[in-house]
Amino acid sequence: MSALQSHGSKLVENGYRPVPISDGLKHPGFNGWQNTVADENTLNSWQKRGYRDAGVGIITANTPAVDLDIRDP
Repeated sequence: MSALQSHGSKLVENGYRPVPISDGLKHPGFNGWQNTVADENTLNSWQKRGYRDAGVGIITANTPAVDLDIRDP
């Protein structure tokens, strides 16, 4: 089960704006993703359009965050 499948619904339920992240990318693989407001129908649509193995990102326009990729323990 992908991260999008595992966590997408809960993120939407809690007011976040999830987007699918394809393997090897740091952003969604479609235009206009910055304006995406996902709901359950959107999540289901993504599953049918080939994002079955997608990771999950969150649009941070209203949810600022820090992403740290630290490789040194």
